[in-house]
Amino acid sequence: MTVMKKAVSNIIGFALGIIIILVTVIPLFMFLTSARSDLEKIIGNYEAYQDLKSLEKLSVEADYTSTTSEIYYLRNTGSIPIKLVRAVIQSALGLDPYYINIMIEPGQRIPLSQIFTQLGLPYDPASLRYVVSVRGKVFPIAEQIIRIPPPSSTPGSSGGAAALPAPGYGNPFTPSSSLFYWNFTDAVKNNRVDAYYNLAGSSCTYSGQAWVGLIANYNNKVLTINSTDTKTPTTVTYNLGNSQSGCAKFVFKNLLNASGSYIIVVYYRVVIASLSAKDRVSIDLNFTVVDSTGRGIGSSVTSFQWAPKTDLDYIVYSGYVAIPIYNPVSGFTVSGNVDLVFKIVLTQINAQGSYQVGVEYLAFQGVQVNPVSVS
Repeated sequence: MTVMKKAVSNIIGFALGIIIILVTVIPLFMFLTSARSDLEKIIGNYEAYQDLKSLEKLSVEADYTSTTSEIYYLRNTGSIPIKLVRAVIQSALGLDPYYINIMIEPGQRIPLSQIFTQLGLPYDPASLRYVVSVRGKVFPIAEQIIRIPPPSSTPGSSGGAAALPAPGYGNPFTPSSSLFYWNFTDAVKNNRVDAYYNLAGSSCTYSGQAWVGLIANYNNKVLTINSTDTKTPTTVTYNLGNSQSGCAKFVFKNLLNASGSYIIVVYYRVVIASLSAKDRVSIDLNFTVVDSTGRGIGSSVTSFQWAPKTDLDYIVYSGYVAIPIYNPVSGFTVSGNVDLVFKIVLTQINAQGSYQVGVEYLAFQGVQVNPVSVS
């Protein structure tokens, strides 16, 4: 009898074990199977999403034969519709994101001005840095504008070549000679460069002396400013306290011939040297072209911050700006010989700092550079 009970209890125990396994393992297996299926579905959806994103293609083109005042267009060169939802525009304060709602079908093109019209902003193609699609793909715009190829001839009705109705100097971005470097030394000797500064403000109201030489900590010669308010000229040094600003401005007289240009691209290299720094400094860079009547058109402001690692430190900042000197919508332009004004403003963010400023080079595209006598 005892043996029978023991056998029955073993059977019951075995059965309970089987039930526990069925109750726990099978649901766990089903859960893992379902989770794997869901994960595969998510991965599949993500890969399909990325595949669609890779099919989005948007290019900037210039239509020099357009019968309207519009020249620049965005064309969907991909195989699927593109919905643009964001535009990033350069302003005096930096990069500003805006919401937009524009759909471009495959093969369709829209005028670049449509974005500015939708946002209620002045038309400034060079300030449109990026647009972003609803799938998150970022399309650079200003960079594409600069790389637009020059206009070429097209076959005429007589079988010859009919020139496109572009400005006389050709493509607004790529002149016949690619880059022009400005000769600072001979320009200073020929009185082609004026210099202004302010040690305690963002308006450059004091006259200085432009010269080419060394500034603190940096081994290459740069264009900088000497102070003329002492018997012995000294390099202008900005001793800034918390939230204080200093200003340097160079006026390159009759530097450029803007006739026939749409947009001038200026490449630059600026050097900021620290003599004593306790915290960050903000630097704003701005270019303006001014014609003989005093009318000027400026670039957007380029801003960056720098925190010197030591008191005797320096930063070399290189970049480019595009100055749209011809607006195809309004027709406003500057032409002929123009001055180039380069303004640099330093603002101490916290604590205090001491700095010197120099320009190592300027280079240009889309414009003729007037010659300077070489000594």
